[in-house]
Amino acid sequence: MPLPAATLTALRQFWQLHRHPELLFPNRHGGLKAAQCAKSPLDRSGVQTTLRWVAQWMEK
Repeated sequence: MPLPAATLTALRQFWQLHRHPELLFPNRHGGLKAAQCAKSPLDRSGVQTTLRWVAQWMEK
């Protein structure tokens, strides 16, 4: 499924914050620094919260 350009840009910028080698949405329990070595993904509500945060951040 193609992504809108704004969504792709937001996801790329979010990935720049954590740069996990395997997970697009790593479990961030412990903050972004902990996300770099997370072994599990965020749960569904965590992904939704993250995308909402990124969307609001992109508006600024």
